[in-house]
Amino acid sequence: MIQISELNTYPLKSARGISLQEAFVDHCGIKHDRSFLLVDKNGLAITQRDYARLALVSPQILDEERVLFRAPEMPELIVTRTFSAPNFSAKVWNDQIDVSEQSEEASVWFSRFLDFESRLVCMAKNARRPVDPDYATGEQELAFADGFPFLLITQKSLDDLNSRLEVPVPMNRFRPNIVLSGAEPFAEDKWKKIRISGIEFDLVKPCARCVMITIDQDFALLAKEPMRTLSTYRKVGNKVLFGQNLVHHSSGKLSIGQTVEILDSI
Repeated sequence: MIQISELNTYPLKSARGISLQEAFVDHCGIKHDRSFLLVDKNGLAITQRDYARLALVSPQILDEERVLFRAPEMPELIVTRTFSAPNFSAKVWNDQIDVSEQSEEASVWFSRFLDFESRLVCMAKNARRPVDPDYATGEQELAFADGFPFLLITQKSLDDLNSRLEVPVPMNRFRPNIVLSGAEPFAEDKWKKIRISGIEFDLVKPCARCVMITIDQDFALLAKEPMRTLSTYRKVGNKVLFGQNLVHHSSGKLSIGQTVEILDSI
């Protein structure tokens, strides 16, 4: 039986995730997922790819609109989502998105922690960001995730990788939203459509991995693994693939232990 074994949301893009027992799914994916973003003075997204210290920022969802942020040697910061600031344009990959700065206090806090001028933003009230039409199977949207509302990995895919490593790595290196138990290693590569708790998902694109998987999420330190080992058996062309990107067709609730129906596969 294939079941959900982990659910994760990442309220601030590139900061630490939050493990959930149940997750509410809205039109952009798991609620709160990548709903906040840090940008530089030019409006470009700031991520762990360039600022590994972001791995040390821990968010905590307080309620619908408030998030608490903690980081080493920093006071706690509570951010209440606001749309009152003038909108400006931020860039996530090739997408230009209208955003609202959250507060001067928040931007100063993150600038101090990163030692780099940064601004904390959320999507403007009426902004929308459609999934790339080359992969969308409906009118799916997302927030500040790289390209898709969901990333799914099976536990045995990670187990297979760890069997090849001298030092195992945890699942948090790969930042999935959904982890499944009970499936064979890389079974997700063959699935085209699944259903969980009445929500249908299309598996539309393998996830090409970047340097972030080499960043230890506890200490923000870079290494060569697991990218070096993955490259020996998961490389297609010039991309190293691990996990699958999903789009969804409805809202609902996901919970640990729910079973997965495979509706279509290769």
